[in-house]
Amino acid sequence: MAARQQALAAQKTWREQRAAVEKRREGWALDVAVAIAERDLCEQRVGIGLAKLVDDGLSLEDAVQWTGGALSIKQARALIANAQTADDDREHEAAPA
Repeated sequence: MAARQQALAAQKTWREQRAAVEKRREGWALDVAVAIAERDLCEQRVGIGLAKLVDDGLSLEDAVQWTGGALSIKQARALIANAQTADDDREHEAAPA
């Protein structure tokens, strides 16, 4: 009977430790997911802003210069394309079926 009690106590301890690990990992995973979503929204805003600069008559190179050269032309193109794709997706979702 003592062996059974020891085994049960060991299992309980293992489950408690495992629960603590799971909770810690869930917290980190949530932090990552939120940061990714925030990053995606920021990148979309950057793309929209760059597109507005270009629509206002600037070349893409000049638009990048106006932002302090914080990104490359290649990055700027990708951000504009991603923002337009996201906008098209939202319009498609909002359209009545």
